[in-house]
Parts: sequence; C-alpha cells; structure tokens
Amino acid sequence: MKMRIILLILMLSGNSYGAGITFKNNEKASLKELLEHFQESARSYDPLSLRILIKKLARSSLTLKQWSDVRRYMLFNPQVGYDIIYKWERIRPSEPKEKPGELKVNLAIEKADQLLLSEKFNEAFKIYQEIALYLKNEIRRGKRENTLLYSVMLQSMERALYGARRFNDALEVINWIPKTYPRFRQVMFEKMWSAFQIGRLDLALGAIASQESSYFANYLEPESYLIKAYIFKKLCRDEDLKDLQVTITKLKEKIEKGDQKFFKDWARSDIELRSLSNLVFLKPDQDVSTEVTKSEREAEIQLIRKILYKRYEFDLVRLNRDLAKILAFSNIALGSKDFSFVSHEPIDHSKLMASGKEVWAVNDAEDWVDEIGGHLFIGDSLCAQKVSPTRQ
Repeated sequence: MKMRIILLILMLSGNSYGAGITFKNNEKASLKELLEHFQESARSYDPLSLRILIKKLARSSLTLKQWSDVRRYMLFNPQVGYDIIYKWERIRPSEPKEKPGELKVNLAIEKADQLLLSEKFNEAFKIYQEIALYLKNEIRRGKRENTLLYSVMLQSMERALYGARRFNDALEVINWIPKTYPRFRQVMFEKMWSAFQIGRLDLALGAIASQESSYFANYLEPESYLIKAYIFKKLCRDEDLKDLQVTITKLKEKIEKGDQKFFKDWARSDIELRSLSNLVFLKPDQDVSTEVTKSEREAEIQLIRKILYKRYEFDLVRLNRDLAKILAFSNIALGSKDFSFVSHEPIDHSKLMASGKEVWAVNDAEDWVDEIGGHLFIGDSLCAQKVSPTRQ
C-alpha cells in the first residue's frame, strides 16, 4: 500500500513520465511574442508545437493570469502531454492579491499527502474530502479547469479509505470518479483490490474486465492476473485458469523476445502514456508552425522517445519478473485441492435479467467507452460439479 501512495504523490509532484523536462531561461523570444505564438498554434491545433511553446513560456516570468490561461488550455487539450501539465502546476506564480482559498488548497494537499505517507489514513481522508468539496463548488461556479484536480482528490480519498481498510467506502468513492479521468485504468485496478478485500468476486472480475477494455493495452498488470487466478481457483474454474496461464506465458515470451510491437501496446497502458506516445509517432514536419522550427520538433520528439523508452525498459524488467511469480502461483493453484477464500454470495440470475441491464458474452468484440467501470461477473462457481454425489 505504501508504494502505491508514494507513486501517487510522485505523479502529483510532476509525474514520472516527465522526468526529463527542465525549464531553463535561455530563450531570446519575448514573453509577448511567445504568448502570440502560443495562441496562433492553439488556433491551428498543433500539439507538438504547443508543447514546445509551453516549455518556452515556462522559462518566462508569467503573471498569475497568463499562467492560468495557459493552464486552462492544457487542461482542455491534454494532447500536449500530461507530464507537462503536471509540471506546469509546480511553477505556479504567486501574487500579493491572490484569493486566500487558492493558497490554502495547495498547502492542504501537501499536508494530506504527508499524512498519507505516515499511514494516518483517516486524517488524510478528511483533508482530501474538504479539498474535493471546495473544488466541486468551484466547478459549479464555472471553473471547469479544476475538474482534473477534483478527480485526483477523489482518487486520493479512495486510496486513504483503502489504507484505513474501509473498503466499502472506497468502492463508493470510486463510483464518483469520471471515466474521462486520465488515470481511470489505475482506478479500476484499485477497485479490483477493494472488491477483492471484501470478497466481492463479481466486482473484482468486473474491474479486471474494465482494465481489459480495447481502449487500453492488451495486457494487464501482473497483480490483476494474480487476482484473476485466485478467483478462478476459488470458483473451481480450472479451464479458465489454464487459459489464463496461456495468456501470461505468451505475454512473457513477447517481453523476453523484445517484440517491438509490444512497445506500442505498452504505450497504450493508460491515457497519460498515450498522450506522450501519440506525439512520438508524429512526423517532424507534420503541421509545422511558423513559430517552431523543424529541428526543434525533431529534438522534442527524440526527448519524449528517450523518456518513454527509459520507463519502458524499467517496466519490461518488472513485468517479466512479476509474471514469472504469477505463473508459479497459478501452477500451485491448479495442483491444490484445498483453496480457502472469503465466501461469496451467488448471483441471482432471475433478478439480474429482470433489472433491465444488458448482458454480453465476455469474449464479445463490441466495446463501448461508457461501459468501462460498470462490468460485473455473473458466472457461476463450478465447485458443486466437482463434488461426487453421496451414495445412499
């Protein structure tokens, strides 16, 4: 749990994807010219040029209004890369006549993050909740640029609740997080764990199904495979467990062979990564603006590629190591006769069918973005079929 918390705080403080971003004051263009170029590129919608211009603007002495205008554009046009959006938050200028509430939010987030790291989960939750309520009211007043931070606070609330072992409450908060949130796949990962902790196997497998949506990568995090294996064994679905082993083995072989196609799939792991990988696959001379040179675009693409590949190489080692452990566990599970787990209330299929909900086969190719997060496993336990009838 502590590792998951640290990762969240790292992302809030600048995001690990943007580790190579530095803002140095070495540009000759005036602030006025840069702002004009930024507005021109925004009108022509050239995300790579916009990213370069944003980095140049970050090296200038901006007023709070200028900083906020650029921030507002990025939040509504994240194709420039989420890494630079998070980095932008760290260079927020201060002004003597700032509204008191704005400064209090930043200080409150820092305090809550420290409480979370200290494992004072309930105290952290209360602060995150207060911030979320404040941001929600600000959004209602028309400040839609606070939407992303509001979603981050909801996820922070959910994580604090998980740490406090308030799993049902964590699941309730997860339902408030919008599907447009860039870390929604991570949210589904956390939903899986909360559901698993209280024995809701239907919700846990449903959350895994959402992680497997075609809008994301074609593979899961190793822990998701682990939970899937646990549940299949609990439900005596040995054939499904064997199929899962085949899936993991093929994935492991891809990683070990260094399959280049896997990089593109990895880059679709979540929306944050995809925002960067989309820029990498742009041609340097595509949509070239008059404000940014071709050489600048080429250099930025190379920098992004370097950042991505550094993260990719780290993930390959981690994935290969963890998948080997999951395979070992699944082999033990298949050979084990006794496998204890929290009891699970069976699904009432008649009530489910009468509810008006749509029912689709798990291998159906049709996939809708609004379904992500709403999946529920309605399969049966096969354990009863394995029990020999008692002789009279």
